[in-house]
Amino acid sequence: MRMRKVVLWTALMALTALFLAGCTSAKKTVNSNASHEHPSTAAGNLADSKDDLMEEGEEESEASYTPREIAPDKDGVIRVDTVEDLLDAIRPDVYIEIQPGYYNMTDYIAELRTKKIYDSWQEAHPYVSLVDVYDGVGVVIHDVENISIEGGAKEGITTELVVDPRYATVLTFENCNYLRLYDLTLGHTNGGECSGNVLDFTSCGPIFMSGMDLYGCGEIGIETDDCWGTIEVNDSIIRDCSLGPFAFDNGNESIQLNFCSLIGSEYGGFYVPDGEPVLQFFGCVFGRAESEVWYGSDQIITESCSWDPDVVGETYEEPEADAWADGEDVFDPSILQKVAFAPEDIAYTIWYGYLAKNAETDQTLYYPYRDEELGEYLYMQLSISGNGTAWFNDGVQNYDLKWIMEGEETAKFWSDSIAFTLTAYMPDVEYEEDYETGVTWVRLQMEDWELWFY
Repeated sequence: MRMRKVVLWTALMALTALFLAGCTSAKKTVNSNASHEHPSTAAGNLADSKDDLMEEGEEESEASYTPREIAPDKDGVIRVDTVEDLLDAIRPDVYIEIQPGYYNMTDYIAELRTKKIYDSWQEAHPYVSLVDVYDGVGVVIHDVENISIEGGAKEGITTELVVDPRYATVLTFENCNYLRLYDLTLGHTNGGECSGNVLDFTSCGPIFMSGMDLYGCGEIGIETDDCWGTIEVNDSIIRDCSLGPFAFDNGNESIQLNFCSLIGSEYGGFYVPDGEPVLQFFGCVFGRAESEVWYGSDQIITESCSWDPDVVGETYEEPEADAWADGEDVFDPSILQKVAFAPEDIAYTIWYGYLAKNAETDQTLYYPYRDEELGEYLYMQLSISGNGTAWFNDGVQNYDLKWIMEGEETAKFWSDSIAFTLTAYMPDVEYEEDYETGVTWVRLQMEDWELWFY
């Protein structure tokens, strides 16, 4: 399936010549916890057993490793600036901000072997595993819920995470629920063909990403397997991958890519729906190979997208990518009725902002909302966990919240700097045929603003 066997066979045939030729990275590694010369990425170098790293007759002396306990700042965010601290901070219900810089995770893994703490490090991390691949080691984050990882941006400096091995995915997530990734650049240090992806998700969901830059070498930019819920990717770039920007299965309620650039890959990617397509693109830019696969395809849904002119022909006119069209025509709060709800009805859910209305000025903003001063589209999102915590993004700032029920029709959410009440709505039975079955809206009342989410 998906040409993987063909690519793998081709890669193996060329492997010997590739390793003889050698590859070097043009970047200088900082903030990687590595204090020694960068190891070779020849096949099997990092995958060798600990015995191969010892001199003949030397007895192994495995030291113990204790993860550093990193307390969050006053705003509830854990800020890290090393690979070690990033991986030590992985756990459920956490918001991690990685300071701007270039982080080579392979260098840090090599240091664990050098210090002979590789095995004890593995045992000390219940939510992170280091997994051997053909030419090295990959990082797998697993069994966490309600986790956000954000890259800090400062004076144009990005937050970039890389790995050396071509067979390793840069970051893999398994059995993770309610994931949020923001403003991260991810890729491999060595260009050319890869058998590892940039991002892998297995049995995860929902997943929200924004401001990402995913680049090859990487076989696939984003690949999912047996995932559930909604996948949403906003304002991101997926570029220069060998087999394409994405490979999605059809286990999700909805897969949305909004205002993304899918460019420079050698092939267009993969998606074969089991029934009606749920893969949607709005305001996206498709490159040459991506356009060749997806322009005119009935497997996906596109609106206001731009395509390669050599693929679509001279008659094609590039549309303008505005905010969601016809928003006023599909939302009428006058036909909604407030309903009682139990905590489990809103727990473990992610809600997406639809509109914000100011009661005093009558100003109404439909989301995604384009902020001309920032020059980008803004999104609202509310993620609710089942342990009385939640996370809210108002389009500009992120908030960690607590929440409780107040009666049968209201939930209260608050932090040190923000507070609102939540009520739930369903369409009136008389108008139910005009809506999808089971559509539920929630309204947040926040000072002068009324925010609607779906």
